[in-house]
Amino acid sequence: RPTSEKPVMGGFDVPYFMLVVMLTLIGLVMLFSASYSSAYYYYGDATYFIWRQFLFAALGFVVMFIVMAIPYQILHKLAFPMLVTAAVLLVLVLFIGQTRNNAQRWIGIGEILTFQPSEIAKAAIIISFSSLAVRMGKRMKTFTYGVIPFLIIIGFFGFLLMQEPHLSATIIIAVTGIVIIF
Repeated sequence: RPTSEKPVMGGFDVPYFMLVVMLTLIGLVMLFSASYSSAYYYYGDATYFIWRQFLFAALGFVVMFIVMAIPYQILHKLAFPMLVTAAVLLVLVLFIGQTRNNAQRWIGIGEILTFQPSEIAKAAIIISFSSLAVRMGKRMKTFTYGVIPFLIIIGFFGFLLMQEPHLSATIIIAVTGIVIIF
């Protein structure tokens, strides 16, 4: 940890940013090529899905820049509250969640303002596991401190996600958590 009281921000990684932009553009092109006929048939506009996804991608870039502006020390302090919030939302979706295609994964008001708590859980796992790994320090090399607490958290989140059911989010969270542990 830095010894200074002032929060420290990292630099802007241009090659990584260009990679993200390139992958986003490739994804948009692939989406358009796979969906233009369906979009035209159902919505009368071949670009319906591409524009919608483009807006979500633009929103994602805005969120990325906002998160980049937050010093990591603040994220370090928010790690545990984020993990608890994600767990509460995953429990809440089981009781008040909206069901689509036999899966109860969404919380929201109506059809427009909906979100999946599993997306918050993914970010919470990344931030909280990273924070825990830093706090554990050399104890991360032991099975008792470096593996068991993390596996318990992964198991708890996996259990909640499988109640929805949401296998893909369960796999993503488990793999991401294990990679951070490693």
